[in-house]
Amino acid sequence: MSISHIHGVQYTPSTVSNAPRIKAEDLETLGIAYVCLTWMDLTSLVRYRVIPVSYFLKMLQSPRPGAAVGKCALGMVNGSIAEDFNLMGEYLYVIDPMTLRLCPYEGIASKAPVLGPDGHLTLEVELCPRTTLHRVVERAREEAGVEFLVGFETEFILLKSTNPIEAVSYHDYSASNGLPTGSVESRVLREISDFLIKAGIEVTLYHPEGAPGQYEIVTGPLLPLEAADALIHTRETYHKRRREAWTESHVRPRVYMSSPGSAAHTHISPVDVLSAVESSFIAGVLKHLPAMTAVTLPHSSVVQASSVFLDGTGNPHLALALILASGTAAILDHEELMVEDCPGPQSAAQLSATEREALGITERVPLDWNSARANFTSSAIVDKTFGPELKVKYLSVNKVGSTFIRSCS
Repeated sequence: MSISHIHGVQYTPSTVSNAPRIKAEDLETLGIAYVCLTWMDLTSLVRYRVIPVSYFLKMLQSPRPGAAVGKCALGMVNGSIAEDFNLMGEYLYVIDPMTLRLCPYEGIASKAPVLGPDGHLTLEVELCPRTTLHRVVERAREEAGVEFLVGFETEFILLKSTNPIEAVSYHDYSASNGLPTGSVESRVLREISDFLIKAGIEVTLYHPEGAPGQYEIVTGPLLPLEAADALIHTRETYHKRRREAWTESHVRPRVYMSSPGSAAHTHISPVDVLSAVESSFIAGVLKHLPAMTAVTLPHSSVVQASSVFLDGTGNPHLALALILASGTAAILDHEELMVEDCPGPQSAAQLSATEREALGITERVPLDWNSARANFTSSAIVDKTFGPELKVKYLSVNKVGSTFIRSCS
């Protein structure tokens, strides 16, 4: 009798895509009073416009359902306009009814839009992060015949005070004293989970993490575009909920330099025995990893302080676009996975150069912000995925944002 090594809940693209969705015509029946027309910009700042549901439904009935957004809005950083942007022109902020989600913490419905200059989904705006990811996913499906499921683990830290820094709890990893009955932190985590479930986002677990006041919420896998949308919704949920509990929440990679940092662990998980497609995908991701850091860890303080690859400071649509595009390109080119597993007990960083070379590990991620930007600038996969306009303007916005963060440190 053979033993099956398959474990855990099984998901496929067809099962997650068939999940029930909120319909616009049901908003008033559900008691929804307002809709947030939401987007995340190139600096990972969530922006939205609050629209009464009665007017929102009128917008959907119009020939061009959407709202005007000045082109300069995508280049705004802390009240300044980044280089390579100007004050001329506007986009039509197109409504995507398929992205409606409840916001139980507000009693309103939230939605993530697609940008299009004329309200037609066939016309793309190069600067739109969701459009960029959508284009990558469609290319993978049409040219390589592959689909992806993506799941996120979201880590954050709850603080009683920011000056001085004081965590709500001091606990060990997954320890019960991190969620004592009746505590603020236990109530906040439970309510965040309840809100996400009511919003239609599957929560698989939450638990205390290894740093003071650090917690993690794990949500179920979705198709890439929906997964990135759900991650933004998750971040908004815990930021909004912690304010009501008089706590502070942080997704900064390092609040405490002597304890674990916070990340946005991204799961695109192959099985133990890799198929040729899965091997090529991993080969492509590893090959282009050094060029992705400017997007996955977008700020100078993050690159220097972080030992993770993707955290809460990056735009998930752009990060996933680069990761999936890198893997898809390798699948199409039938690239072989030349890097061997590093089984430990030492990590690759702790091995000698000779030991790393024996495993096929010859490249490393950049150790500083300037190197990350240089790798991004010279990358062919970035050119192909982002295009010239998004590449140049992302670097411009990223520079202004990082300069501002350094000035506040």
